[in-house]
Amino acid sequence: MRALVAPAFSADNVRKMGSDIYQVAHSLQNKLSNEIMGNGGSSVVNAFELTAPATLDVIGRVAFGHDFNTIGNSAEGIKITTGWKEQNEMGQEQAGFTALLVLRLFPWITSLPLEAIQAQGAVANRIRELAKGIVSNGEIDEKGGKDLMSILLRANGQQDPAKRVDLAEIYDHIVTFIVAGHETTAGATAFSLWTLGQNPDIQTALRDELLSFPGEPTYDDFANPDTFPLLDAVCKENLRMFPASARNEKVAAEDDILPLREPIRGADGCWMNSIPVKKGQVIHIPSIGINRDEDVWGDADVFRPSRWLVGRPGCEKYCKPGDQGLKPADEMCGGWAGIFSFSEGPRACVGMRLALFEYKVLIYTLVKNFVFEDTGVNVMLRFGATLAPRVVGQESDGIKLPVKISLA
Repeated sequence: MRALVAPAFSADNVRKMGSDIYQVAHSLQNKLSNEIMGNGGSSVVNAFELTAPATLDVIGRVAFGHDFNTIGNSAEGIKITTGWKEQNEMGQEQAGFTALLVLRLFPWITSLPLEAIQAQGAVANRIRELAKGIVSNGEIDEKGGKDLMSILLRANGQQDPAKRVDLAEIYDHIVTFIVAGHETTAGATAFSLWTLGQNPDIQTALRDELLSFPGEPTYDDFANPDTFPLLDAVCKENLRMFPASARNEKVAAEDDILPLREPIRGADGCWMNSIPVKKGQVIHIPSIGINRDEDVWGDADVFRPSRWLVGRPGCEKYCKPGDQGLKPADEMCGGWAGIFSFSEGPRACVGMRLALFEYKVLIYTLVKNFVFEDTGVNVMLRFGATLAPRVVGQESDGIKLPVKISLA
């Protein structure tokens, strides 16, 4: 299936998505401007609730030709964003974490008609119902179009049963792309607005960089790190510190041996240069731990975009004397930009190009037009389906990342 849908997220295809992405970004800008002006010139918002409607609208438009109109407060869009938020919050509680362990040991429990278990699939079921309507209204680009909907519908129409993708599987893929395609980018954008609010000097420098660009940047402008070096650094640093998938899991398809870059001491006190794994064994990958390894990043828990700019011509103004740059590539992980936020290898995020383009368009649009300020609250991180923040002392409020916003 990955090979089937990959063309939908090629550079050529993502390049064509710019108009839809910008249209959503401008809708968000207009809505936020009106709210701020109607609120006396500034407003405190939950950054996650600000960004999720926009990213849901983007994935609906560019992948399925469907406008959820979540920014416009449509009922179906709000059901998805609020339902996913509630499900993610449930997974972050101790009971939710314990439930995952129990289900891993006793998977048959998922068939029991228990409210807590059925709630886990409520969002997926809701989107699956919407998917049926999206598919029924979908049109195949008969000229061999590589949009995701055309690809899936053509696969469903294959005469060869071995190549045909049935409708139930298509619905499941739509659910996956809608959930994964909006929540991850929403989180990255929200954390970026929060960190920029905490670092006003960096935010001002970034705004100056963005305002100096004539016209509206294209996919290729954003893909070139020299067009907006500080924007590129800010995005990489946020993705490093706050990977949407803070932990990852893989299942060994066969017996294997994992080589280690550095030896480790085992429970028996002996040093090991490799780790044997058995077929079916689950391997937990701490993405956020890899991204914050002090041996690689030094001040790993510090938001410091300059680490990506040290030694780059023309970027001296963004760096302070003594700032440390990046380690050599062979001392970092093999993922995009040397971080594990998109995983790596043949199972790396298939929608990475779209995610980065959309992410940068949203940051570009919002930072150009608004000022973001820290609200002074302490924020803690919790792991659920994705990495999510909660305000210390207000944990019962659920996922929350308050920022103060005013017009630039």
